[in-house]
Amino acid sequence: MPKIVTNGFGKLKLTGITASSTKVFPVAPFAVNSYDPVTITTTAGATTNDYSVRVQRGIASGAMYSFKVMNRTWTINGASTIIANTVGLTYQYNDTAKQALCLPAAGMEEGHFAGGVWNVDPAATLITPAGSNPYTVGPFYPNSIDSSFAIGNLASILAINNSLELAAQKTITT
Repeated sequence: MPKIVTNGFGKLKLTGITASSTKVFPVAPFAVNSYDPVTITTTAGATTNDYSVRVQRGIASGAMYSFKVMNRTWTINGASTIIANTVGLTYQYNDTAKQALCLPAAGMEEGHFAGGVWNVDPAATLITPAGSNPYTVGPFYPNSIDSSFAIGNLASILAINNSLELAAQKTITT
């Protein structure tokens, strides 16, 4: 399948995606040594919609603990609001797209940039990738399809402004 190079600015739009269907968006952030498609799978409860997808190198929008993520951002939008958890997203990537501490074959979470921060969406969903270079992981069924998505290892999708500060005090017991 030919790839569509979005360069982070363009997008591929497929129209009339109905319930119980699967569509591959063959996108890449650049022409050489890059192919990062996303597959959209709709459940029987989904409504017909048009979707646009682009992929870019790096983690776009906001700050995230980015050492354990794939170095890609997929921007995925529906023309109309979806029914929550009825549209699945499956990502394909190569290990050359990983950040320094990311383990491409280890379990992945989906990060969703919404409301100005990154959150795991759907919550508490860790999926082990299939294959080996390229890897595929998914489907993830987020609450909405309206902005940027990224994938990373367990506990990597943590908004910087949601960090924890811990303090300890030694107690002597006799």
